[in-house]
Amino acid sequence: MKKKNYKKRSIRDEIFYKIHTIDATRKNRILASERLYEFSKKWEVVFFCMNILAILFLISSILILSNSRTMIFISGFFSMYTIITQYYYNNLNYRERGLKFHYLELDLEEQILQLKQLLRQKIQNKELEKEYKHIMNNYLYSLKGYENHEAIDNEKRENSKKNKKYGKGKIAWTSDNIFYYGNIIVIIVFILMYLCNIIMNSWEDIIKLLGV
Repeated sequence: MKKKNYKKRSIRDEIFYKIHTIDATRKNRILASERLYEFSKKWEVVFFCMNILAILFLISSILILSNSRTMIFISGFFSMYTIITQYYYNNLNYRERGLKFHYLELDLEEQILQLKQLLRQKIQNKELEKEYKHIMNNYLYSLKGYENHEAIDNEKRENSKKNKKYGKGKIAWTSDNIFYYGNIIVIIVFILMYLCNIIMNSWEDIIKLLGV
């Protein structure tokens, strides 16, 4: 769509232009909602694995490696880390925020339909402008109290217009992604510490049996 200078736009040009800008905002909100729902599902899997690991570490520290202070430390620290991470995750409210974006998207779609219907009406420009201002006031009111989408959502929308996929395999280093992948790294570190501790204790038992 070719943009006209603001001063040269008629009220119908302005309505037509605003339909496109609101639709762009609506699509960004859809992508934001999908992104947050995806994070919610990912974290459900991660916390399931973390709770299984916490139970495994606890059982190992009590029944198998009860004499190992290192194992007790790993078990206790990992359980504490899991609780703190879950508390922080709950404050992020991914699912609730995704739902809010979904409701906002529905409001924006309704306003787009109202603007399209307004364009079809054969009324004078003065009346048209009055109705347009009323719809725009509702639009601005709809946006109040909602967080904005992130740059990645707008980038995905722009790429979809050009029939491009947002860098397959590419990770956008947003705060949400840093928190998620950083947590994965921490889990891997705990697993490696756990395995190293088992190997070291097994090696010590073998040495004792051999009487070396």
